[in-house]
Amino acid sequence: MSTTSMSVGKALSTRLQRMHEQLLELAPAVERIACVLYDGRDDMLRTFVNSTRSGVPIQVMSSPCGKAPPCRNWPAAATSG
Repeated sequence: MSTTSMSVGKALSTRLQRMHEQLLELAPAVERIACVLYDGRDDMLRTFVNSTRSGVPIQVMSSPCGKAPPCRNWPAAATSG
C-alpha cells in the first residue's frame, strides 16, 4: 500500500470516528459504524473503514452481496435509475 493510500485511509477513519462521536450524542447505543464498497464485478461487499466504540474493531471483511438480506435488491435498484 502506498503512503498516499495510507494517508487517505487514515483521513477517512478520522472523519468516520468524528461522525460516530456526533451520532453518539443522538443515539448512544451505536457501538460501531462501518463503510463498505460494492464490487459489481463479483457481487461482493468489502469493508474499508470502521469506527468501533468498544470491543475489538472489525477487520477488513468481504461477503457476497446476495447473502446480505438488507442489500439483496440493492444492485438492481442502484442501476435502475
